[in-house]
Amino acid sequence: MRARFSARALGRVALLVVAALVVAACGTTPTAQVTPSPSPSPSPSPSPTPGPVAISASALFSVGAVGLDPDGSAPGSLQPNENRITATVTQGGAPKAGVEVAFRVLSVSSGDDTDPDLGTNTFAGISGSDGKVSFVVKFNDVGGGGGSYTVRVWADLTPNGLQDSGEPFADVTVQYVVVTAALAPTSVAEANVGDGTKDATLTVTVTGPTGATLPVVAAITDIFPPVPNIANASFAACNPVGSDDGVNIKTGSPAQASPFTADIWACNYVNDGTPDTFQVKVFWDVNGNGVADPGEPHVPGSPFTVTITDS
Repeated sequence: MRARFSARALGRVALLVVAALVVAACGTTPTAQVTPSPSPSPSPSPSPTPGPVAISASALFSVGAVGLDPDGSAPGSLQPNENRITATVTQGGAPKAGVEVAFRVLSVSSGDDTDPDLGTNTFAGISGSDGKVSFVVKFNDVGGGGGSYTVRVWADLTPNGLQDSGEPFADVTVQYVVVTAALAPTSVAEANVGDGTKDATLTVTVTGPTGATLPVVAAITDIFPPVPNIANASFAACNPVGSDDGVNIKTGSPAQASPFTADIWACNYVNDGTPDTFQVKVFWDVNGNGVADPGEPHVPGSPFTVTITDS
């Protein structure tokens, strides 16, 4: 029997076939794309508020020696009785540049004076990129027995040359002592060389403010093995004959009524009928490093020459 299809039925079949072909060609029905909403911009963080301006002060040395040049008169250096004071300006713990700094001598020991004069407000300078300003104060030991002075530095924030209320400040005190060295005896009999008994004693004394101590370095200039005219010595008992003593440096800090002493042994010499010598030198240890650095001055009385007299 032959089947019959109406034109309407045939049209429906054709549409179904076309739809199937489209799905087969494209795979799946495409999903509509959604445009994302933009993220909100973060709010800027507030800038930190800088802390208050602060200032600190320090001196090249806290105890000086009257009459001695602390750095050997190098070009542009300090002179005897001068000290370099350094102020450091900070803000929030970091160096603060461009701040005017002023200072004045607050006090000075009775009978003595300073340059600049006591109580005079003085412009020190403007802090550099490292926050530092340096200036020099001179102590005049009019009384002759040492003394001290105190300096105040402040950040002159106004700036008007005066220390106004609220301006940060710092104080630093410097003491000066009179120091002398002595050595006795300065002659050693050859029979006493290397016998285990000390041959001389070095003594360094100071006068000045109570509690002030001056760092010093004592040094023996000799040679080992000894040669004609130059003997060998030590700040400790000699080693066995024929070996170097090895102790040529001794350090100390004499104070008022508490001198620094160092015993000395003559250890080796050349017995050739002529005198042999060695030297003992005492230096003000300005930087306190336990070494006699170039430029650090001799203590008055130094150097000493010790002579071993041949028979």
